[in-house]
Amino acid sequence: MTAANPEFAAASVFRRVSKGAGLRLFPTDIDLNACVVELVEVDGAELRAATFLDERWQPAGKRVRVSLPALDGARLRLPHLLFHTAFCGSTLLARALDVPGRSLVLREPGILVRLSNLKRERHPLTLDAARWREVVRGVLGLIAGAADDDERVAVKLSNTCSNLIDDALLALAEQRAVLLYSDLRSFLVSVLKKGEQGRGFVRRQCLSFSLDVAEARAVPARELLQMTDLQMAAAVWLMQMQLFERQTKRRDARVCTLDSAAFLHGPKPALAAADAFLGLGLGREVIETVAEGPVFRQHSKLRGQPFDLSTRQEDAREVEAVFGDDIDRTVAAAMRSSRKKA
Repeated sequence: MTAANPEFAAASVFRRVSKGAGLRLFPTDIDLNACVVELVEVDGAELRAATFLDERWQPAGKRVRVSLPALDGARLRLPHLLFHTAFCGSTLLARALDVPGRSLVLREPGILVRLSNLKRERHPLTLDAARWREVVRGVLGLIAGAADDDERVAVKLSNTCSNLIDDALLALAEQRAVLLYSDLRSFLVSVLKKGEQGRGFVRRQCLSFSLDVAEARAVPARELLQMTDLQMAAAVWLMQMQLFERQTKRRDARVCTLDSAAFLHGPKPALAAADAFLGLGLGREVIETVAEGPVFRQHSKLRGQPFDLSTRQEDAREVEAVFGDDIDRTVAAAMRSSRKKA
């Protein structure tokens, strides 16, 4: 983190930037040892336009810092949350629910990935449950502060952040969370479709999630490294679903699940359900306009590139034609393993 600017009290930070000028302060990094969060001054339109707000996003605005203790007990605006298992239409869902003047859905802030990794590293502050909840609450409050006063706000986290579900729900007493997931076969197809990039992604994810799930921590690292790419991808899906299943078993009314197939094949009812559950206030007419508009006719990550459900299905058929037998074997083995552990 840079440390060139003086620290500000939380209230001072939000007064420094005029919302009328379209500027916001958005948190980009955290230093738990120094107990400070770094924020960047950025135009609100840039926040909304960014596909992801992680290391791929490089804002050039002025940097300031806020002390974490200054956020304790502060009346911060807090967001609803979108968790997902990756490659399941989460970016499309976030774009569809993002309607200027009504709602703002911020996509994958990198600072939340930083928090999830600090938890995996067992930083001493993460072991103090009450203090850690205040950190998570403060960071999410700073993220939500980027929305206009008349906009409801939600945050789509990276799938890497699924280990923060418990912490976020405890920190945000009245906020809600949607858990979006795909079936295993669809996840494997998406990994294969992305080639070497997809394979590298699941290997990194497997090492991360193996620190979150007790059963996985007992598996020797050499055994993980001996897995095929598809076996490791299946392990990633299973570990993510285990984290989700833990939430559904608690029957928390603030948590709902959404099957990506239901969303992709029936976007209007899925968006209406998400809108009602999160209280975004979009309404039927807005949802119909969004579902029939350009959001569902272009690539959610590559703006301007045509892409829709039929394209997705054709891509899947091409992958199945080459790797169908391997996918069959991997899915069958994963399901047997899952049943044994149940």
